[in-house]
Amino acid sequence: MEEYLLQKPLIERYQTIVEKFNYPYKGIFCPANNPCGKILFVGYNPSLGKDPNSNCDIPFKDLPDNDDFWAPVKQFAKNVINDVAYIDLFPIHSSSQPYLEEPKYNDLRTELLEITQHEIETIIKPKLIVFLNRSADYYWGLNDKALWMGYDFQNSEFENLRGNHIYKICGYKASSERNIRINIERFSEDSSQLVANKTHVLFYRQLKAPRGKQYSIESVITPNELEELWNKIKQLP
Repeated sequence: MEEYLLQKPLIERYQTIVEKFNYPYKGIFCPANNPCGKILFVGYNPSLGKDPNSNCDIPFKDLPDNDDFWAPVKQFAKNVINDVAYIDLFPIHSSSQPYLEEPKYNDLRTELLEITQHEIETIIKPKLIVFLNRSADYYWGLNDKALWMGYDFQNSEFENLRGNHIYKICGYKASSERNIRINIERFSEDSSQLVANKTHVLFYRQLKAPRGKQYSIESVITPNELEELWNKIKQLP
């Protein structure tokens, strides 16, 4: 990421990149005042609502409770709501996820992801990350064919939570192992806050089932269980 971008507010950084690639989008979504050093919920990209810019610069805890997307997310987070930050990997209101995934937009996704990674590493610095989208592992390093950000994971000391795996970030994949697009020289094992924090990662795909499907109640994590996990992580050195 070019240094001049770092001098811009976060939303303007994203806008600069999207306009550089002439990508058709309806707005940028970035919650304001994200708590630092606590919990981070990560999505893929914002849903396309009636007013794409309506939720810009609003803290996560103040997002609408009656929205089809935010209602279950906030219900899940209700016991830890003041500790939750939120960010989308690609925070642009777009026509569809498959459209953004087209190969012709690989460079666009690369540059957007560099901005997102920088925000997570240098500003939010979470101790617990909860992935709310099924595509998350593709961009964080769990997919060996396309590691992108290239984090390395190990099993957590905590047991899986209702079948949802909990990992711990322990470093980066060796450069020779990466099929990676992002310039990760900015972050190394010595400079990464996620590595230093031994950030825990919960891959939770059961929050909202794909259309036409329904998850069994046995796999759904309750707000109390999320709170219990967070309390344990907070006590770690």
